[in-house]
Amino acid sequence: MDVDQLLQLLRNDHGDRINDVAALIRMLHEHHEANNNDLFRDMLHEIGQLAAAVALDAFGHLFGDGEEAPVQPVPLQIPEPLRPTSLNELIQNITDAAQGGNTIKAVGTQHSVEWTDIGHIDGTQIDMSELNDVIHINRNVLNAVNQEMLDNRMICCFEAGATLAHVQEYLWPLGFRTTRNPERYRVLPNQTGCTNLSLSGTIATGAHGNGLTKPIIADMVLSFLLLTVNANGDVVQNQIEPEDGITDQQAFEAIHPEKNLIQDDNIFQAALVNIGGMGIVYSYTFRTVNAFFLTENRQFVTWEEAQDEIPELYNRNINEQEPVEGNLHSFEIFVNPYPMEPQGQVGVVICTLEYSN
Repeated sequence: MDVDQLLQLLRNDHGDRINDVAALIRMLHEHHEANNNDLFRDMLHEIGQLAAAVALDAFGHLFGDGEEAPVQPVPLQIPEPLRPTSLNELIQNITDAAQGGNTIKAVGTQHSVEWTDIGHIDGTQIDMSELNDVIHINRNVLNAVNQEMLDNRMICCFEAGATLAHVQEYLWPLGFRTTRNPERYRVLPNQTGCTNLSLSGTIATGAHGNGLTKPIIADMVLSFLLLTVNANGDVVQNQIEPEDGITDQQAFEAIHPEKNLIQDDNIFQAALVNIGGMGIVYSYTFRTVNAFFLTENRQFVTWEEAQDEIPELYNRNINEQEPVEGNLHSFEIFVNPYPMEPQGQVGVVICTLEYSN
């Protein structure tokens, strides 16, 4: 299959999204033809960071049977999204759309667009990517326990459009990650494999991280500001927390009369992982943990050997929960289901991530 055929096949499935990675696809094809496996792998990873489904399909076409490209379908037309840069702008965008009778959909980095049309609407689409800054937390609205947590930098607040990578860079700047004192810095309790996802998209869809004993990313959230619309078309600001939330209600009402503080377990859980169906989240307040190092080890084994190792790794991951050197943070298993020559065995890569100094 030549590169133009590959691009046509991908364009049939992904439309104009291919334009953003077309040059990278050409380089990927070039590395494939030259059997430059290392360069091919790196280029596939780079494409995957920008468009995961495109990378997956490109790999499938190059190593599968391949087909002649059918007639290109008409690309889906999506209205140009609004891109607010402040809470006031976001409220105004929602107000205008609601009073105009339009449906509203917020989008982040649009990772989910790769396999679903959940972000495609005829109404108003709001792109949250410009709402990505850290937000100052007023210490006076927190209860005593969480004032101490804030003082120790174990609580942080960001606008919902911030990516996981941006948040992690703020908590533990890349230039300081070679330090021997990671306890001076903070990180998210867990993160997804792809870190260019927005906080809002990651949390609202129930995205997971690594580790058998570690909860989904949304578990780190302590409080969030949800914008909804009432019967009059006015935007209502709801600060939502569990029943034993971090906020002192009396202090909050005195300082933020424009917001409703809702401390209810059922409402918090329902609105937290909401697939974008209960309003638009402007900001998340979440817990952090002390920064830590991980050592990654990969080994190539047969499927028979892997079956002996997996139970041991499972037991380690369940029992070794403390973040101390040598304990297993998480493990991953990559299986190639196609028997390899000459032995005809199924190959497995086992990746372990252990806490280290």
